[in-house]
Amino acid sequence: MSFYRERRRWPALVAVAVAALLAGGILGGMIGRASAPSLAERVSQVREDAAGVVTRLRVLETEYPQAVRGGRVVGPTEYEGARARAEAAHNALENLAGDLGRIDARGLAEARRAMADLRRAIAGRREPAEVFALVARVQAALRPAEVATPAS
Repeated sequence: MSFYRERRRWPALVAVAVAALLAGGILGGMIGRASAPSLAERVSQVREDAAGVVTRLRVLETEYPQAVRGGRVVGPTEYEGARARAEAAHNALENLAGDLGRIDARGLAEARRAMADLRRAIAGRREPAEVFALVARVQAALRPAEVATPAS
């Protein structure tokens, strides 16, 4: 009968696995940093998103006067379209609120107030002139974000 000595291999396997995980983490971190957007790119994206909010609201200038006159809905389809556009603009504003708040906290706060007033005005079937004034308030509040540049 021959006896042989059995070696334990699991410590070596664990060491290799840990080393592979560390190497993968380091490599992944390097790739992640290399592909992360720069500050200028992030600010540019916030500008585009803010312009998108304004674009959604500009449609109200066409739809809302066809929808409401004298506090009454005269165009149900246009009214629903106007409400949907205002909701889409509100959602877009909230989606960019984190980054926008870092660029222009006051502008974000004013845009949110104006947007809330706008949504209430549409729900209350206010006159188009009042709705247009509120759209202009949102646009004015977002304008600094549209032209903001990153600090050098």
